[in-house]
Amino acid sequence: MTKGQFETNIAGITYKNDDGSSREEIMKKCTIGEKLTLTHTPIKQDKNAVKVTRYTGEQIGWLHDFVAKEIAPILDKGKTVAAEITELSTFINESGKRMPKCRILLTKSNH
Repeated sequence: MTKGQFETNIAGITYKNDDGSSREEIMKKCTIGEKLTLTHTPIKQDKNAVKVTRYTGEQIGWLHDFVAKEIAPILDKGKTVAAEITELSTFINESGKRMPKCRILLTKSNH
């Protein structure tokens, strides 16, 4: 996170949450500028996994592994990394399917 800020896409939006809720449906309620919460939540596939949730506690996805690898240690030290939605859109994947996209701005706190 050079200069304290980094922009990235959220991963895993098309998957369902553990409670069966649809991340895609939750995303439809999100707005540009909405503040999100990042929580280091190690999982079997990635010890650095960082969960991305709305103020309601609803999970909308994960940070990509290459971003989480940098963010998880910061969160573990008790420091804050702010996350804000900067783009909500869709794109066409390689199979021709329309996919949701959520871009966020991460800002590292100085304290």
